[in-house]
Amino acid sequence: MNEDTRPAEHVLLSSSIRHHDLDALRAFAMLLGIVIHGVLSFIGTPIWSAQDINQNPQYGLVLDFIHGFRMPLFFLVSGFFTAMMWQKRGSLSLFIHRTKRILIPLILGMIVFAPLLNNMESLKDWKKGLGKVETGKEQYDKKLIKGTTIWAASKRGDNELLKQRISEGKNLNRKDFMKATPLHWASAYGNEETVKLLLDNGADHSIGDDSGSTPLVWAAFMSESGTAKVLMEAGASTKHKSRDGTTPIDATNINRETMKYIMGILRIEADLDLVMANRSEIKSTLRGKDLSGGSKLTAIIGDFFVTNYVIDFYGKDVIILHHMWFLYILFSIIIIFCALSLFIEKLSLHNLWSNLPELVKSSLRAIALVVIVLSTTYTQIFMGTGEFGPATAVFFDPEELHDFFTLQGFDGESAWWILAHYSLFFVAGVIFFGVKGFGSFSKYLWPMLFFASFIIFIIAISEYRKPCPDWINLRKGLDGPIAFLGPVIHSVQESFNGLDGEKDGVIVKRAMITTLYCWLMTFGFIGFFRFFFSGEGRLVRFVSDSSYWLYLGHQPLVVALQIILSDWDIPIMFKFPLICAITVAILLLTYRYVVRYSFIGTILNGKKVRPA
Repeated sequence: MNEDTRPAEHVLLSSSIRHHDLDALRAFAMLLGIVIHGVLSFIGTPIWSAQDINQNPQYGLVLDFIHGFRMPLFFLVSGFFTAMMWQKRGSLSLFIHRTKRILIPLILGMIVFAPLLNNMESLKDWKKGLGKVETGKEQYDKKLIKGTTIWAASKRGDNELLKQRISEGKNLNRKDFMKATPLHWASAYGNEETVKLLLDNGADHSIGDDSGSTPLVWAAFMSESGTAKVLMEAGASTKHKSRDGTTPIDATNINRETMKYIMGILRIEADLDLVMANRSEIKSTLRGKDLSGGSKLTAIIGDFFVTNYVIDFYGKDVIILHHMWFLYILFSIIIIFCALSLFIEKLSLHNLWSNLPELVKSSLRAIALVVIVLSTTYTQIFMGTGEFGPATAVFFDPEELHDFFTLQGFDGESAWWILAHYSLFFVAGVIFFGVKGFGSFSKYLWPMLFFASFIIFIIAISEYRKPCPDWINLRKGLDGPIAFLGPVIHSVQESFNGLDGEKDGVIVKRAMITTLYCWLMTFGFIGFFRFFFSGEGRLVRFVSDSSYWLYLGHQPLVVALQIILSDWDIPIMFKFPLICAITVAILLLTYRYVVRYSFIGTILNGKKVRPA
């Protein structure tokens, strides 16, 4: 590869030697993301769109094994390459480069991939409809709703029957088994004349259902502008809040998957595509505006954004970054790093560091690395996760300026501890850049490091009560091929169990186990790749270059394949690798023939010159 066609981050200031091992290691960490997401449909992960008919929670060990070290390893390697580029180019040039390589792919990735991932339910609906005979609009015909009650009549819009029931003295504000009044049902089904009839005969539009939602909320939920207008003219308030604090306008922001779920509970038969398409109109109705011209276009764009990029998480509208969250965290760290490095440059502190004796510098690096390793145990404790491995933060909802430097975790809080945790690994990578022969000490020790990691992992899955085969389950005694390790594992486990008697001992013990596993695996893989991949290879170089594209594009493809193949009754041990293999093959082909020499490839890896 020519010097002018490869990213500068791979080139040392002092020589043109490329860190092929670390380059391949970073690619490896990215590609493991395909394996992690590929297994999620087989272990019953609740938030995952695809759910396979054959599931086995024991396959969660694959997820835990990788998740325990993957992202910390990636951030450490990223810190190494960032320090290299800073030494070569300086702070401002580094910031510009990382903006092109990280921020722009994040924005473009969110624009393209987030709508696909947020609307995977549509693929599931399409699959369910395959082979079924189309019945036209009959399945949504309100006349097919059976019953002679006031609620059934309100659903159908059967005003004659409703008048008959009114003449019989029926209570129009009485609730059915769904805790809804006739006015709720007439509003949701868009029966304007029925709503007027009910209001004229004493129906109360302020009565809420079991959650305090009024008929106007039901009309807003189903995008029925006609009944919403009738209710508003009768005095229904658009500011009324349900028990969870939501207003009618909030009901128009519910995502498609949640809509489908609620409609299923309420047994409302309607064309969901039409409901979602009418969101802009119902929002304008609730705001007392008429859509026309530019305002209509603006409303449609806004509605498209909310529908495709915003989800309701714990009753709060947030943007989910999916698998691209790490780019946001990484760019936040880059901003902080560039600000600090610019400060160092202005005060010429790097010159002061260069004049220190090598022994002093080595001692300071060693002390800093020890502090960082100990600090990662501390941040692991305070990340607030009860699961093995570091936490992730995928939700973006900035309310104050400092929120732009972090994301929200699954607890709904700003993920400062998560940002700090990955920052420590990043800083470790920066420090390792200054260590001569970085990785050499583990080049021949990687088998021992992996062996120690395996011991700690066995202890971890026992400590976290993970579903696993009996032969690696310490609670039932080791059996099978690793039975001979029993005394060693129990001895190590006993050393951790001494923490149980202390305050918050279980939390501290789990954090120490997780942190130890992470660092052992990190140095193990650094040594492994230094041993096997120090030299340049065309295939490894190609996979390394393509890994960024593979990671960005893999998740929609993985989920789609999982949904399509979900009802194939074949063993997980075959289907799981099949999904991963198909995903990798498709993305490698698209990278080779579509992406590599295009502007997308230039954004991701720098400009490549197509060979003659």
